[in-house]
Amino acid sequence: MRSILLSAVLFLVSSLGAQIRPGDNGISVTNGTSAAGNLCRGFTCTPYVLRVRRAAVLTVSLRGTFKQPFWLLLGFRASACARIPGIKNGLILNLPVFPAAAGSLSTPDRILACPGGLHVLKWKLPLLPKGFRFSLQALQMTAWTSGVLPTFTPAVTIETR
Repeated sequence: MRSILLSAVLFLVSSLGAQIRPGDNGISVTNGTSAAGNLCRGFTCTPYVLRVRRAAVLTVSLRGTFKQPFWLLLGFRASACARIPGIKNGLILNLPVFPAAAGSLSTPDRILACPGGLHVLKWKLPLLPKGFRFSLQALQMTAWTSGVLPTFTPAVTIETR
């Protein structure tokens, strides 16, 4: 009896550390030495900022609900945080917004605290002028307690130095 109770307590404690919350999704951008963004938790209307060298190689990681679609958006200003009916969180990118990529979060994510879906994009930036800025934000289908709903990630602003 004690071993069953101990096993149940250990299972409960181990599962609490990797608890996935409704609405978990994220975007992070790295350039090999620096990173900006969130892993898979928390939304903020203030964009994360990553300063990179001109012609840098960027790795964009999107995390969210496994096998759900995403749309990566690109804009040149990020200060809006506009709420759109039917979409969770806010659109941080100012208009106009351009599609940068689309796909599915179909790679299993090894980070157990995240919902299980991952998509990684690698981009080599062209030789942009110093101080050039653009921002990325994703729209994903994300699991909530009320079902799978469209949800914005936070935004990341990339600035060349």
